[in-house]
Amino acid sequence: MNTVISVATKNILLGAIAIDKIAIHSGEPGANGVDNELSSPRQDCVFSAPSNGVISLVNNVQFTVSAGSTVKYISYWEGATFHLSQQINDLVYSATGTFTLLSADTRVSL
Repeated sequence: MNTVISVATKNILLGAIAIDKIAIHSGEPGANGVDNELSSPRQDCVFSAPSNGVISLVNNVQFTVSAGSTVKYISYWEGATFHLSQQINDLVYSATGTFTLLSADTRVSL
């Protein structure tokens, strides 16, 4: 069976959440979003209003990453409520550095 969700419904669903925090992880965040978390504190963020079943990050978000860490996942939060995570290409830090989540490349879609 193929499920089709209309764009209007996707926009309603995405509009029902208000992602305001982002975290980075060294492995899968798990069902509650707290496993393998590298970022403390989670960073503030703003997403656009839904359009065509997509919300987009409005501004870049930066994290300090410790030497020896690998960033593998991003998690999205509304306050203390975990909503979802996305896997990214592994980024290995041999020295302490900055990870920047770019607004131009960051979207959540249904």
